[in-house]
Amino acid sequence: MDLYDAAQYFDALDVTDAYTGAYLFTCQMDQYDSTERDSITGWRRTCNAPQIVLPPRRVVRIDGDVFIAGRTVKDYFKNRPIREHLLLHPSDGLFTVGPAKEFLEEQPDMHQMYGALSFRKPFKEEGESSEFFSIYNIYISLTEVVKRDTIVKSPEGVYYRVQNVETQTGYYKTIYAAELETPALLQVTYVPSSGVYDPVTDSSGAGVPIITNAFLERYQTNYRYMTWAADKFRNGDKVLTISQQDVTAPTNNDRVTAGGVDYRVLSVQSDGFGSWELHLRAAEFNLTVGP
Repeated sequence: MDLYDAAQYFDALDVTDAYTGAYLFTCQMDQYDSTERDSITGWRRTCNAPQIVLPPRRVVRIDGDVFIAGRTVKDYFKNRPIREHLLLHPSDGLFTVGPAKEFLEEQPDMHQMYGALSFRKPFKEEGESSEFFSIYNIYISLTEVVKRDTIVKSPEGVYYRVQNVETQTGYYKTIYAAELETPALLQVTYVPSSGVYDPVTDSSGAGVPIITNAFLERYQTNYRYMTWAADKFRNGDKVLTISQQDVTAPTNNDRVTAGGVDYRVLSVQSDGFGSWELHLRAAEFNLTVGP
């Protein structure tokens, strides 16, 4: 019997494109072969076939399970390839990713991708409390494009702020993401410090309250000092992200009610994706000392 024919005898599992359902090839499954069996690689599998055919987005479905495809390694016999082995990482489902603006405006057809979530480490809220928040790895296909400072929503509805994106040697990308507080996405009341100028009365009057969606998060997951003069963050300060479509011209000293707490806006900056990022401080802490 020819060895190349014998190697294909147990090929019985059809591999399809997880996104389109298109047939790719037929394979055998095996455990991930590694000397280090940690909690991450322990979930991995491999499949092997005479020739691996990968779909455009490098995510496959085998026997009803979805896997993110990694590196392909060849086996040789007499200087000729006999089998190809594909590293696989089981997916936890479809993640939604995009700028905060798309979530805030509830835009349809947001980008979705298969991913796998893994706890990375706890991170302490320095300067605010002794509490910890969680940093996660989200494994995705090498072909996915995810930008820093965007938002990822898990299949369970948990929101994460993208801190960085790394490329791994196993031919995966890993999103380094901070889990946001619950609820992260909520309705807030935004009150401008002054209304539209009326030339007849030569006054602006009170601002009209705006009810809008916003992301409210701890400053450790999303802060940048754009100038030396910017107010430094203090205990209890928050970062609020709102759509520029809903609030067109926020200014310092505007007021925000979010999660039952009244805040004052200390500074405003664009996130570069169509939203404003506001540095908030609880109103009861806005004390002025002086004559």
